[in-house]
Amino acid sequence: MEATQIWEKYQKSLDYLRLKAVKTRTEKNYNFYIGKQWEGIQLGGETNKDELPIMNIIKPIIKYKVSTIGQRRVVARYQDMGESRESEMSTEICKALNDYFSKAWERSKMDTYSWKMIKACAIQGDSYLYFGSQSPCDEPIIIPNTSMLLGDENTTNIQNQPYIIIRERLSLEEVKKRAKKNGIKKDVYNSISSDSDTTEQIVNDNEVDNKVTSLVYMQKINGIVNVARSTQTVLYEKFHPLEQELDGKGNGIGAKFYPIVPMVWEELPNTARGASEVEQEIPNQLALNKTLARRSVAIKMSAFPRLAYDTTAIDNPDDLDRVGAKLGINGLDSRSVNQMISYLQPAPMTSDPKIFSDELLNNTKDLAGAGDFATGNINPERTSGAAITALREQAQQPLNEQVKMYEQFVENVAHLWFDMLRTYNSEEVKLDVVIPSKDLQKIEPDIRIDVSDESAWSKYVEQQKLDNLLEGQYITFDEYIEVMPEDASFPKSKILAILERRGEQLGNQEIGAEQGQYSEEEIAQLQAQINQNQGGITNTAGAQEGYIPDGGYMA
Repeated sequence: MEATQIWEKYQKSLDYLRLKAVKTRTEKNYNFYIGKQWEGIQLGGETNKDELPIMNIIKPIIKYKVSTIGQRRVVARYQDMGESRESEMSTEICKALNDYFSKAWERSKMDTYSWKMIKACAIQGDSYLYFGSQSPCDEPIIIPNTSMLLGDENTTNIQNQPYIIIRERLSLEEVKKRAKKNGIKKDVYNSISSDSDTTEQIVNDNEVDNKVTSLVYMQKINGIVNVARSTQTVLYEKFHPLEQELDGKGNGIGAKFYPIVPMVWEELPNTARGASEVEQEIPNQLALNKTLARRSVAIKMSAFPRLAYDTTAIDNPDDLDRVGAKLGINGLDSRSVNQMISYLQPAPMTSDPKIFSDELLNNTKDLAGAGDFATGNINPERTSGAAITALREQAQQPLNEQVKMYEQFVENVAHLWFDMLRTYNSEEVKLDVVIPSKDLQKIEPDIRIDVSDESAWSKYVEQQKLDNLLEGQYITFDEYIEVMPEDASFPKSKILAILERRGEQLGNQEIGAEQGQYSEEEIAQLQAQINQNQGGITNTAGAQEGYIPDGGYMA
C-alpha cells in the first residue's frame, strides 16, 4: 500500500461527500443549533443580521432529546456463548470482564463522550468514536462525520466496510516525529510540508500551528484489521496488521474489529449516513425567525407615538428629546402650542402574527416530541410523581428508536473492548484477577445490556415509594437505609456515618443491627432531615387535599 493509492481512495470518497453536500449540510445544522440562523439569508432592507431577532427552538429540542437518552444508565454484561460457557473458568472471566467494563467506562470518561456522541449524532445525523490506542481505559476521539470516509457509503455496518479513512489535521512537527519513530528515512519525512487544506473543516477552519492533512487508512485482510498513516506524498506508517507482538513479532492473533464505533440518529435506506434531527426543524425555525423580524419592524415603525412639530415655530428642535429642556417658540399668535407640537398616535396592530408565531413554536415542539409533558414542565403540586413519570414515558415513545441506537452503541463498545483486550495482551490480561491470554481466547462473548433511568422524576418516584414503605411500617429504618440509592437527594453516606457513630457509642460496631435499636424520636428526626433535603420536587405527605397512598397528588 503506497501513499498515492491511499490518496486516490481518499479523493474518491471525498468526491462522494461533496456530491451529497455533507459538509454544507452539517455546517448549516451546527449554525442553527448554536443560534447563527441568519447566515446566508437575503436580508432586504435590514443590513445587520446580528440585530435581527431569533427564537431558537432547535437547541432546547436537541438538549432535551440528548439528555433523555444520555441520562439512561446503560451497562454491558458479558456472557460466554462458546463451548466453555458452563466452566468455572468462563464464569470467572465473564465476572472479571463485567467489573473491568465498569472501571474502563469510568476511566475513559465514557459518560461524557457518550453525551457528546449523542449530541453530535442528533446535529449531524451520524457520529463516530475512534479508539486509537491499545487500552480501553484511554480516552477516545470523536470524529466529525465530514472526516470519516467510508469505502461503502450504502451500509451502516461499520465492520463490513471494505476500507475506512479518517482525515486528521496534525501539526507538521508531530507527523515528522511519528515518521522518525516508524523508521522512515530522514530525507523522506523532511519532504513533508504543511498545507492550508482546511476546506473540509466545519464551523471553524482557522488554525494556529503549521499543519498537514494526514490520513488513517484501515482495511481488513483475511478478517484482521490492517492500518497505515499517510500524507498526500509520504507513507509515514507502513501498512501493517493490528496484532499481538511476541518477541517483537506478530503471533497471528489480530484485531477483528475496526476501532471505530458509529452512532446513527435515524437510519435511511441504502446510505451509511443518518438523518439529522436539526435539519428537519430548520424550515419551521426560519419561518418563526422571519415572522419575528417582520413583527419587530412593524412594531418599530408604527407601534409607538411619533413626535411632529412645526419647523418654523420651534427655535431649538434638538431639545425636544431632552427631559426638562426649555423650548423657544416663535409668535404665539392665534395657534396654541398643541398645534405646533403634537404626537401621532400609533396605529392598531393585528394579533395574527403573534398567534401564528406562538402556534408555530408550540406545534414544532409538540411534533418534535419536546412539549411540556415530555420535558417535565409540570407543576408537581397538581399531579402525582407517578403520573408525571407515566406521562413523560408516554411522550418519550418516539425516542425509543434512538434509545435502542444508544444501547447498540454501548454493546458495540463492549465488543470492541473485548477485542482490544484479546489482541493487545500476548501473555496475560490483568483485570481484577490475572487471566492467561490463552484462556481469554476461548471466550465467545455475548453482550447483554442492562438499562436504568436516572432522570430526576424517576429518582423522585423511587424515593416516594421507599418513603411510603417506611411510613406504612412495611420495612424497618435499617432496611430503609440499606435499600436507599447511593445517589439519593439526601446523601446516604451521611446517614450511615450517623448510625456508625451511634453504634460506637452504644458499644455496638455493627451498623443497623436489629429492629428497635433506634427510638421512634430518632427515626423521626432522621426522616425529617431526609424530607427536608429532597429538593424542589418533593411534596410533604398529607399537606394538601388530594394526597393518595402511593405518595403523590392527583390533579
